[in-house]
Amino acid sequence: MPGDARQGQQPLRLLLIGTLPPPIGGGAVMLQHLAESLERREELRVTVLDTSGIRGSGIGGMLRFAGVVWRLFWRARQHDVLAMHVAPYALAIIGPVALLIARVLGKPLIVRKFGGATYRDFGFVHRHLGLWVARKADLYLVETKLLLREAKEDAIPRVDWFPNTRIMDDRSDQLERRPKPCCRFVFLSMLKATKGVKEVIAAAERLEAGSCVDVYGPFYDGISEADFAGLKRVRYRGVVPPEHVHEVLVQYDVLLLPTYYPGEGHPGILLEAYNAGLPVIATRWKAIPEIVDETCGILIEPRDPDALYETMRSLIDDPERFHRLQQGVEHKLPALDSRTWAEPFSEYCIALAEGRGIPASASGD
Repeated sequence: MPGDARQGQQPLRLLLIGTLPPPIGGGAVMLQHLAESLERREELRVTVLDTSGIRGSGIGGMLRFAGVVWRLFWRARQHDVLAMHVAPYALAIIGPVALLIARVLGKPLIVRKFGGATYRDFGFVHRHLGLWVARKADLYLVETKLLLREAKEDAIPRVDWFPNTRIMDDRSDQLERRPKPCCRFVFLSMLKATKGVKEVIAAAERLEAGSCVDVYGPFYDGISEADFAGLKRVRYRGVVPPEHVHEVLVQYDVLLLPTYYPGEGHPGILLEAYNAGLPVIATRWKAIPEIVDETCGILIEPRDPDALYETMRSLIDDPERFHRLQQGVEHKLPALDSRTWAEPFSEYCIALAEGRGIPASASGD
């Protein structure tokens, strides 16, 4: 254990760099949960440098960026390892700055990129700057195994897989209290066409009386509340404040996410659903099959409302299958718990701080 290896030594000082809530986003929640998990470890002393409020804020954002750079330089001097938690677009903006500061001060830099998009998805300058940062970092961590293979193709020398995680609740007695019949479905995400909301409406309206689908989220892509007017099985229920997502999800039986969103990685809402005890119906899209399998959910092809309808019907008509998936969710939780992944992250930090390079596990396999 890292704590045993450093017994008698001062705790390693880790500076986490990234966006914290508010505003709420998948990456912000992910960083918050990782920070909370790492703070529980005796071998680490964790500080978080919050970089929120830069993008899309005009002159104010530029001033905020300058302030972040100054605080990064100042705080980096007082820490042993720097770990930047960054979205693909920001990799080419704050990434070069963090890398330069790390090299000037002689500090190891870990870059953890979240989401399913990558430097390949941007223009020439962003693409090459992002790739340069990924190659020069002491360790580059990606959210999906799909991106891990891509990083190997791009000759990134020190790369490993580090999935999207959450701090999972202890719900060991909750499943037994759930009713077996399945009739309450929920969609909770951005209301974008590519998130599959139109497929949800088309499929759900074919359900018989007694079943319902509630839809939550902000509107995009021209979708509006008018699209839900006059529907019999689907209700639009508004936007859920992030702190209330869990208490909303536990009211339902199954989460729907028939997404074909281009930037999909490991969608955080799937992890939130598992944490609430919900099996999922999602799409066989990008890296989603890495976290949804036959034990805890059902995968369908994108853009197929007929398949979505048939799958929903199968869970309504077969309570035993539904209950097996609920039990499968229970077994899925430890592998996606931030506390499980705090230990390997701590091992990375200690190995780099002691000049041993990355552990053997960070081989890109």
